[in-house]
Amino acid sequence: MKLEIFEFIDDSIDLLLKHHSIYESCARKLERFFTDSFSWKESFLNVKTRIKSEDSLREKILRQNLFTEYFTPQEMMDDLPDIIGLRIECRFIEEEKEIYESLCAMFTEEMEDGFFASEFNEGIRLDLSTPQPQIQKNGFEIYKIDGKIWTEMMTIHFELQIKSMVNVFWGEIDHKVLYKNYNYMMGEDFFRELLISIKENLWSVDKRLMQLYRRIENMDLAYPSTTKDQLKNMLSKMIHDSFVLRMREQTGILIDFKKPSVLIVDFLFAQKTGQSDEMYATFFVDVFRKIQARHEELDITKGIEIPKFEFENQRQAHLGRSIIPHINRDFKWFLLFRILIDIEQAEFEKEYLLFIDYLINTFSYRIQKGVKKKELSQKDQERMFNALLDSLIYWYSETCSMDFLTIEHMRIVESAVDVFLKDVNRPEDLLSLEDDDFIFILEELLRA
Repeated sequence: MKLEIFEFIDDSIDLLLKHHSIYESCARKLERFFTDSFSWKESFLNVKTRIKSEDSLREKILRQNLFTEYFTPQEMMDDLPDIIGLRIECRFIEEEKEIYESLCAMFTEEMEDGFFASEFNEGIRLDLSTPQPQIQKNGFEIYKIDGKIWTEMMTIHFELQIKSMVNVFWGEIDHKVLYKNYNYMMGEDFFRELLISIKENLWSVDKRLMQLYRRIENMDLAYPSTTKDQLKNMLSKMIHDSFVLRMREQTGILIDFKKPSVLIVDFLFAQKTGQSDEMYATFFVDVFRKIQARHEELDITKGIEIPKFEFENQRQAHLGRSIIPHINRDFKWFLLFRILIDIEQAEFEKEYLLFIDYLINTFSYRIQKGVKKKELSQKDQERMFNALLDSLIYWYSETCSMDFLTIEHMRIVESAVDVFLKDVNRPEDLLSLEDDDFIFILEELLRA
C-alpha cells in the first residue's frame, strides 16, 4: 500500500504536467513583458524564466511537508508561489535596487488582494508590500517578489528575483553546494564560513568591475580612439587568460594566443561600428559577462562541425573556401572560431560569414584609403580599388596566415598601395600598372 504522501506527490506531478503548456505560455508572456519594460535601461542584461521541474516539485513537497498543509494537490498547486521562476539580471549589485525601484514605479495600482498592477498589463501583478531586499536563511540579501499572472483558465503564481552578475553566480554556488547538501555536510560551520568568504570576494569583484565601468564611462570622449583601444586591450587579455587557462586544463599545453585574442576583439568591436562612443562601456560589460558565463563549458578537444553553406558573393566565396580547410588543422584558427561561437552563442555558418565579411572590409578599408589619395575620377578609383582588393584576397588565400591579420600589417597594405600608385598623376598612367607589381611591393614591405 502506497503512503498517502507519495500519492499526493504523484497527483501533484500529474497536475504539473497537465498544465505545463499553460505555464510555458505564461513564462513567455512574463519574459516578453519584463524584457520590453527594461531593455532600454543600461543596467539591464536579460530576463530568464524557468518552470518548476518534477524533481524540484517532489523535493519541495517533502522538504516543506506541504502534504500536511493542504487537503488536495490542486489546492497546493494553486497556492504554490514559484511554479514559474523569473529572474531579471543586471550588471552590478548596486543596480539591483535601481531595478526594484523601477518595478515599484511601474506597478502602482493596488488591487483588492493587496497585489499591485501596472497600467501596461493588468494581468500581471506583484506583491510590493514585503520589504526588500529580503534576508535569506543563509543570512544574505535577495530581492525576491511574489507575483501572479492571470489566464483564461487559472491564476498562476510566480516568483520574481532581481540579481546582478555576481549574485547569479553566487546563487548557483549557494544552491548546488550549500542549500542542497547542507544538512548532510560534515563540519557545516567550516563550509558556511568558507562560502561566506567566497561571497565577500565576489562582492569585491563586483565593486572593482563597477569602478572600472564608471571610469570607462567617464573617460574624456574627446579621445574616443584611446577609450576604444583601452577597452579592446582589456577584453583581449580577458579572452586570452580565460580560454588559454581552460585549454591548459583540458590538454596540458599552453600556447601563445595573443594575436587570435586581439583578432577576436577587433571582430567583435567591428560589429558595433556606427554606435556612439558612450556604448563602448556597455559593450565591454556585455562581452565580459559572455566570457564569464560561457567558457567553463567549452570543450576544445572536439573539432568544429562545418556544414555546407552558400556564400553571398565571389570574394566571400574565394576567401571563405580558402580558410575553411585550416579551421580544424591550424590550432589558432580552430580556437578563434571555437571561442567566437562560444561567446556569441551563434551557429558556425552565421559567425563564419560575418568574420569573412569583416576580413574583406578590413582589406577594403586600407586599399580604399590609398586609392582615394589620388586625384582620379570615381570610375577610375573604383576600377583600381576592385583590382587591388581582388589581388590582395587571392594573394592572402594562398596562405591564410593569421599572423598577417594585425593592425601593423594592415598599415603596410596601405603603404603598398601608396608606393604602387606613387607615379600615377593622370588617368593614362593607370595603363602602365600591373596588379602583380602591387603584390611584389607588399611582399617587399612585409620582409623589410
